[in-house]
Amino acid sequence: MSSTINSPLLRRYVLLETHDFDKATEATARAMLDHKAELASPREKFHCSLSHARLTDISLGYWIGQGRLDIRAGPSTYLVRMQFDGACEYRLARETVLLSRDWTVIQSPEDVAKIRTSEFSKILGFAIDEAAVAREMENRLGHPLGVRIKFAPGMNTESAIGQLFRREVIGLCLELDKNYTERLGIRQMERSLISLLIDGHLHNYNRILHRETSTGPWQVRAVEEFIREHADQALSLGDLAVVAGVSARALQFSFRKHRGCSPMRFLRATRLERVRAELLTSEDRTSVSAACDVAGLFAHEADGLRVKHKAAKSVSVTHRFCVTLILPNFHPNCAKWIDAGSR
Repeated sequence: MSSTINSPLLRRYVLLETHDFDKATEATARAMLDHKAELASPREKFHCSLSHARLTDISLGYWIGQGRLDIRAGPSTYLVRMQFDGACEYRLARETVLLSRDWTVIQSPEDVAKIRTSEFSKILGFAIDEAAVAREMENRLGHPLGVRIKFAPGMNTESAIGQLFRREVIGLCLELDKNYTERLGIRQMERSLISLLIDGHLHNYNRILHRETSTGPWQVRAVEEFIREHADQALSLGDLAVVAGVSARALQFSFRKHRGCSPMRFLRATRLERVRAELLTSEDRTSVSAACDVAGLFAHEADGLRVKHKAAKSVSVTHRFCVTLILPNFHPNCAKWIDAGSR
């Protein structure tokens, strides 16, 4: 999925379009942001469009605005901002980060920032519930947190983790625009974003979280059984670490050692196997999307390769293609995706 946006995000969730600055700031604060804003100059022309979607642990907002703003922000949640047009400086107590196409800003709770936006800007912001982040970290560590989690304020969008994080966020917005808010897949994407932030970005628990440890084969089997029984639920690595009774790092290490894949890859493979079984045994020609929905997957995870396969031009052909060509090549115990469409 490309991280380039050619059309507005969250278009199903437009909250307002206005030239009234007071109305815009009030709506923005009410939706998701803890901040105070002023126009940089009384003569500034102002116009904005604001979209907002509230999920279980994440609230997303997409701002398209004209007019330079001076903002003072001190969020009570973890606040992530991505810029698609324009640039602005985030002045924190000890660091200044340029929010632009190349840099994403992550504000931890109670970190106060002073911001001057550009004359025209497109910003995707989302607030992550602090309790959800703390819960995932505690599950991974296997004990309560001693201090609040603090993330480094800047994430390079050109880095591997930055590109992945941006793609995942955009992917979540695109799925929401399909109006799939009740799908298990949306909830799974929420939890995956929190996991990705903890795994890939710098924070004050990195050293503890990434210690090399191991666990026994019986704990790996316990996690396997749990995954098979609960694959239809939104699961995170932290959830699986609780089942094993060890840290997430220890579980990852042992799972790769004994099974040749990570726990989350095993979860995805188990779901794909369920999709395959559903399509093979269905008497009413269940669609790929419906089977994926039941298994907790997005349809593109099972039939994403069909675009490479010239024969997949009808529902029936796509159904057969997914069952016979794609799904059998992803086995739960090997975690190797074979690009069948390119063979």
